[in-house]
Amino acid sequence: MNRLNLPSFAHKIQSQEGKNFIFDPLRKKYVRLTPEEWVRQHMIHYLIQHLNYPAGLMVSESTLNQKRANRQRFDIFVYNNHKQPHMLIECKATTQKLSAKTLQQVMSYNKKTIPHLLFTNGIQHFCFKLDTTRQCYSLLKKIPTFPQLN
Repeated sequence: MNRLNLPSFAHKIQSQEGKNFIFDPLRKKYVRLTPEEWVRQHMIHYLIQHLNYPAGLMVSESTLNQKRANRQRFDIFVYNNHKQPHMLIECKATTQKLSAKTLQQVMSYNKKTIPHLLFTNGIQHFCFKLDTTRQCYSLLKKIPTFPQLN
């Protein structure tokens, strides 16, 4: 897998029938190791180990809307201490360039006006915060720690 602009970690990888699987601590199971999953697992580790995000307030590969017709999958979702949606994270493989189209994809998931959006390909990371007064997002200089989110 490609080197990322995120700290390495002691990942757990298993091989089954010629395919590699990596342990996802949020889903508590081994999942197929794809280039996007490599980025997702590094971001999960970075948020938990380096930015103090509680694993219990994070979910990966889930949906916001449970209605079958409107289901949108997201890579990582972070709740605040009051169990309110607080950050939506979209992960791409390192080979995918981050563009306005990628940002538009993240924005399309954001029907509930989530306060923070983050998108990454493991090399570049763009984090935005909602300005509730102007009802628009502004680019942050760095990914906030969990205490800075609230």
